[in-house]
Amino acid sequence: MHPRNRYANVRHDFDAMATSNPVLRPFVRDRSGEAWVAPPDPASPGSAGAAPAPAPQKRPKYRYDFSQAGATTAFTTVLLERDFGLRLDLPQGQLAPTLPQKLNYIHWIEDLIALPTAPEVLGMGCSAEPLASAPLESAGSKIVREAGKGEVVGVDIGTGCSSIYPLLVTSLHPDWIMIATELSDVGREYASKNIAANKRQDRISLVDVDNPLAVLRGTVFPADFVLSNPPIDFCMCNPPFFDLDEPTENRSGRRGTRQHGKAGSDAEMMTVGGEAGFVGRLIEDSLELKHAVRWYTSMLGKKASIKTLQRQLLEHGFPTILRATFEQGKTHRWALAWSYSTIVDWSEMPHGTTVVVGDRVKQDSSPSQRKRKKSAKLAAGKRLKGEGGQGEATYSQTETGD
Repeated sequence: MHPRNRYANVRHDFDAMATSNPVLRPFVRDRSGEAWVAPPDPASPGSAGAAPAPAPQKRPKYRYDFSQAGATTAFTTVLLERDFGLRLDLPQGQLAPTLPQKLNYIHWIEDLIALPTAPEVLGMGCSAEPLASAPLESAGSKIVREAGKGEVVGVDIGTGCSSIYPLLVTSLHPDWIMIATELSDVGREYASKNIAANKRQDRISLVDVDNPLAVLRGTVFPADFVLSNPPIDFCMCNPPFFDLDEPTENRSGRRGTRQHGKAGSDAEMMTVGGEAGFVGRLIEDSLELKHAVRWYTSMLGKKASIKTLQRQLLEHGFPTILRATFEQGKTHRWALAWSYSTIVDWSEMPHGTTVVVGDRVKQDSSPSQRKRKKSAKLAAGKRLKGEGGQGEATYSQTETGD
């Protein structure tokens, strides 16, 4: 997990959580599978003259059964209210967000924004005016950034019923602005409810999408958008895994399988071309929008999608392409980011990030960075040799698109 992820190295006390959160109790089991039992109330007085109460017995070790329907939703809603003061209303049959995974992506984007970059002019006529002075004008957006305020503005493409990314981002950064787009009627209805219930209407703008193939152009940006100043710092998305035209089997062999009790509607699970097709359309939009967005990013659920999309980015000659791997227990997700700007200082590379280049030479690599990279590889090699296995160092590696 990302070092700033509040759930990194956290072991939840499910017994204590069930005691204080009745909604979790149906999903808490001991090692033998028995249902959770409330601890005796120490405040209950015994009858007069009764024998002293026996010493309290050791409580069993409890686990949380995420495989049950509704388990992930219940757990997420409890964590959101306890740790972020957020309340979430989700309909049945929709994807339930998992917080550690979402936070890993958000913290990575924070790191990207912090990277010092310089505009790269590739015959594209970009504007190099400072981002803070740029007005935000987007199709359907009701929020306008005031000149000189310097707020960070992001776009969540396909926010879903939970609108989880905008809610978390504005909780972590109350001065940031988020634009959230959503295609489905149910998604817009519940996203609007959740934004209002958490009083974020002044920081989160919800944009209706009526074209399933539209990503940024025709949603946040009008189809006839003309670049004057760069108004948006980043866009993010977690597109549906599956292709509408593929057979109805998922990676486990059955489309209907919902791992870890996480349901999902077809609108959330499928799109034209699957996740690679969706991000491919985002790449096409970025070719038109150019510096209108500083960082284009996406999280991916299929490792096979990474190399396909890397090749597309390399073919188009983007000066900066980064990828990362997010680990949440046994679950892995991958992320891509690309920009028309170049990184001017590589010393603060985001955690677990790989630089993607086409000629096996890392761009703007300083001697100290090369030395650190070599030391990391040597250390990783020694560790793997001792373990008798294979692996990959993940700090600021260079990877080709092949």
